[in-house]
Amino acid sequence: MAPSRILHAQQGLLLLLPLLLWLLALPTIATPVLPALPTLATTSATPALPATGWCGVHVTHYQIPKGDNKYYAEAKIYDGKGIEIGSLHKMDATGPVYVWSTLPYALVIKAAKPGSSDNPDKAPLEFAYAEATWKSGSGNCNFGGYENGNREGDCG
Repeated sequence: MAPSRILHAQQGLLLLLPLLLWLLALPTIATPVLPALPTLATTSATPALPATGWCGVHVTHYQIPKGDNKYYAEAKIYDGKGIEIGSLHKMDATGPVYVWSTLPYALVIKAAKPGSSDNPDKAPLEFAYAEATWKSGSGNCNFGGYENGNREGDCG
């Protein structure tokens, strides 16, 4: 190798030396102390599987508030024994919302878009679970009319 190339290589290493020393010193400057991971013996039990049978959902569907253009809904999912296994607190349901539970799939709830019918407050809610779909006005559901700004119903 030519002497000029060796000199350039040495100069390049000298330029990188402070950076290398700084990188090597980083772990000693601020090494975070992480808590120990729990072992299998100390972790909480996995949630119980839902009871077999026909599951149900109780939904509160809110009317569109004045000055707003969104529907809101909340829901509780119950297993075959009527034990709550999932819930959704009041959320914007104009687009699809997902209610997670101990079931394998999420329950999807969607309200009609405001202005998509003559009276959007009378439009049904749409539901989907896995490949099944239905509406709040179907035989699977029993929804009342609006009282005090909301209506409640059960499906299942």
